[in-house]
Amino acid sequence: MSETISHFGKIDGLVMNAGVELGGDLEGDSEEEFDEMFEVNFKGPLRLVREALPELRKTGSGRIINVVSLAGKRPRNPKILGYSASKFAAMSLTNAIRISGWDDGVRATSVCPGMVRTRMTDEVTVPDGEFKMEPEAIAETISYALTLPNSAAVAEILVNSRLESMF
Repeated sequence: MSETISHFGKIDGLVMNAGVELGGDLEGDSEEEFDEMFEVNFKGPLRLVREALPELRKTGSGRIINVVSLAGKRPRNPKILGYSASKFAAMSLTNAIRISGWDDGVRATSVCPGMVRTRMTDEVTVPDGEFKMEPEAIAETISYALTLPNSAAVAEILVNSRLESMF
C-alpha cells in the first residue's frame, strides 16, 4: 500500500508501506517465495519512486517515507531470511533516494517499526514483556517525518515494541 500526498494538484510526498512476509527460510523455502517478497517489498516501491521522483524534485521539498521494518536493520531469525533480505534492499532504496534527491530538496526517511498489530502479525504471539504496537503509532511517526524542514533530514526512525540492544 502506498499513498501520494498532494497539495493543489502537485505531488508533495510519497508514503510507501509495502510488505509481505512469506518466510524465506535459509534452509528450505522455495525461491519463488524470495522472488515474491522482493517483488512486493523492494521492486514495487522502486517503481513508485521512479514515477514520483521527477515531480517531487520540482517542489524543492519533496518527501518520501519508506516504511521498512526493523527486520531490514538486523536479521533476528533465519526462518525469515527472505523477508529480512527484501527489507534490507528497501533500506538501500531509501538511501539511494536520499542521495539522488538531495540537491533538489527531496528528503527520504526509512521508518523501521518492530511488531505492529496488522493482518500480517495476527498469528504471531509475542513473549512476555513485548507487545504489538498499534498502527496509529507508526502513522504518527510518518506524520512527524513528513513535516520536517529540509534542514532536518532524518535518514531513519527506529520504532521498537521490545527492549533490545539497537547495535
